[in-house]
Amino acid sequence: MNAFKETFQRLLIIGLIILPGSIFAGIEELSPEVRVEEFSLSREALALNGYDPVAYFNGGPKKGSKQLSYTFKGVTYRFASEENRKQFIDDPFKFEPQYGGWCAWAMSDGGKRTEANPESFKIINGKLYVFYDGFFGDTLALWNAVEDDKKLIGQADRYWADQVLK
Repeated sequence: MNAFKETFQRLLIIGLIILPGSIFAGIEELSPEVRVEEFSLSREALALNGYDPVAYFNGGPKKGSKQLSYTFKGVTYRFASEENRKQFIDDPFKFEPQYGGWCAWAMSDGGKRTEANPESFKIINGKLYVFYDGFFGDTLALWNAVEDDKKLIGQADRYWADQVLK
């Protein structure tokens, strides 16, 4: 029965990955230099659905506050503390999620833009990767099952560069 469940979950994940990425309500709020395909944003045009990007490196995901916001490259980030906000402002590239916050597994699997669950994450070599985790399965578990971060990141980086960063 477990084999059936795993097969069913994988088929559902494949179906999810084939579906289009997020719907960008509120995109008109982004600055003109932002290319919407680069970022997975909430309806409020927030990165990481309002989670604090610095908090991932200091114990795990935390929701940020509207009062502690900062806009970088036309995208709004929220922070759980003023200290986290200052750290981000000092070095935003250190804390930005990879692949614009899209699911790292889906990006490595054909360059698909699939929304990630901001509570499903992994820090690899000082970089933040987020993953889809929902009804259709847990892509972080799939990533970890491969046991080759370098290979998966290499694949995702190539798709990201070929499809988005051109």
